[in-house]
Amino acid sequence: MDSNKIADVIDRVKSAKSPVEIIWSSHPKWPQPASIEPVGTELHTFRISVLDSSFNPPTLAHKTLALSSYPGESQGDIYQAHLLLLSVRNADKILKQRDATFIQRVEMMVHLAEDVAQNLPTQPPTTVAVAVIDEPSFVGKSTKLHAYLRPRLPDDVQVKLTFVLGTDTITRFFAPRFYSSQEIMLQSIQHFFLQPSQGGEGSEIVCARRASTLTPQEEQEFLQTDEVKQWVSAGAVKLIDIGEEEARMSSTSVREGIRHSLGCADPNEPPSWDSTCSPRVAKYIKDQFLYGFE
Repeated sequence: MDSNKIADVIDRVKSAKSPVEIIWSSHPKWPQPASIEPVGTELHTFRISVLDSSFNPPTLAHKTLALSSYPGESQGDIYQAHLLLLSVRNADKILKQRDATFIQRVEMMVHLAEDVAQNLPTQPPTTVAVAVIDEPSFVGKSTKLHAYLRPRLPDDVQVKLTFVLGTDTITRFFAPRFYSSQEIMLQSIQHFFLQPSQGGEGSEIVCARRASTLTPQEEQEFLQTDEVKQWVSAGAVKLIDIGEEEARMSSTSVREGIRHSLGCADPNEPPSWDSTCSPRVAKYIKDQFLYGFE
C-alpha cells in the first residue's frame, strides 16, 4: 500500500477532518458482507469485532484475537464484520525512538488483516477492515465508530461493537486515572455498556486471558469490584481463553527478542521472535529494519 496515501489519511484524522478513516478492507462494501444482497431487515443486530491495539508489532496473538469467535449463548451470536483499529493518540503510551511509525504499523496491520481475511469463514460471509482513529479512550472510540458506522447500515439494524481486549488492557478501561474523575468514569462506562433503549451505546468487551498479567485470584478480585461485576452479570463483559502459546505472546517480547537476537554471539542461532509473528509481518520487520535492525 502507498505510504504517502497512509500518511495523508493519518494527517486527516489527526487534524480532525475525519474522525475515522478506513485504510484497507477485504471488500469495498465493508462492514457489509461480500455478498450480492446487502444486510437486510432480517438481521436486527450487526455485531462487529473491534481489535484495538498499538500493533507495535502485530503478533500471532493479535491474529488469534481477531479470529476468535463471539462467546455467545446461541448459534446465531456471531461477528458479522471485523475491524483492526489503530489510534494515533494513545492514553498511556508515547512513541519511542525505536518504535515503528504509525505508517509502518498500518502497513503491518494490513498484512495481519490479509492473514485474517484468508482464515475467516465464508459462510456466513464476513469482512475485515483496517482503520485509524484519533481517540485515546475506548469510550470515545465507541462513540466515534458508532457515528461512522450508523449511516453505512440500514436504519433498523442495531450496530453492536465488541471490543476484543487482553486482561492487561481491561484493567486500564476500569482505571480511574484514565478519566478526569471517578464520577466521569462511572458515567462514561455506563454510556458505553447500556443498551440504546436505555440511552447508551450497547458496546461490549470480550477479554482474553493473558499469561503475564492477572493470576486467577487477581482476576476474580478484579471481576468482583463494584465497577466491573455489574457488567459481567449483565453479559457486557465476557472472558475467553486463547491458546497457551498465544496467551504468552506480546509485542514487547517481540521487540526484546529482536534486540536479543541481534546481540547473540552465535549468528547461526535461529531467532525466537519471528515465530510469534506471521511470515508477512516478520518479513516486513526485517525489510524495514525495525526495532533495532541495522
